[in-house]
Amino acid sequence: EFALPTNWEIARVEIGGKKAAWRVTAGSVFGPVLLSWTDSAANDVASLASSVNRVVGEETGANGIPVATSWDLDVQPSGTFSVVESTILVADQWSRANAITEAGDITGILSDGATGHDVDWPDTAFVIRDASLELLPAGKRNRYSVGRDLNDADIVGAIGLVSGPSSPRNAARWNSRNKLEDLTSHFGESWSYTQASGINSQGDIVGFGSIVDNGPP
Repeated sequence: EFALPTNWEIARVEIGGKKAAWRVTAGSVFGPVLLSWTDSAANDVASLASSVNRVVGEETGANGIPVATSWDLDVQPSGTFSVVESTILVADQWSRANAITEAGDITGILSDGATGHDVDWPDTAFVIRDASLELLPAGKRNRYSVGRDLNDADIVGAIGLVSGPSSPRNAARWNSRNKLEDLTSHFGESWSYTQASGINSQGDIVGFGSIVDNGPP
């Protein structure tokens, strides 16, 4: 349930800061195709229609700030494919798209700061549904939230007091009405810095965190 759509892969290795996609069909490899000529990141891919597949991530814009971006890939009957369109999802501010569903819903993170993870600016989780961007609540006093994955009903990620990369986090879930649930109650007292990083169609969640090791009982 957490794998990429069948027959699709996106490159996780960096070659000059650029990302690519390739397709594997019936044992044959097509691609890779370079998604962007600027510094970029590809984070997820979904099959939206029989011949259109959408990759989401981030691409450095003209002002030098990375912005959430999607790339549409056109697949031919022969198995070859090409990038037919790229779309800036969040313009003029630091942002990243982390995940996309086969319905085309997208979640990620954006910031009023120039680089993200700046303690002077809040980082905010977002979701795009039906081409409309909505900001997700972080909870009282929190200045950090991120959406890392989603299914047709829920979004998962993390929330925290401030935006610094080493600041404490709590795993979080938002429902289809964008109502926030702090998942801390599901962990014992020895857990901290928790983040939810994936969710499948049944609502099962995976993630990571820190745990105090007191040795064997």
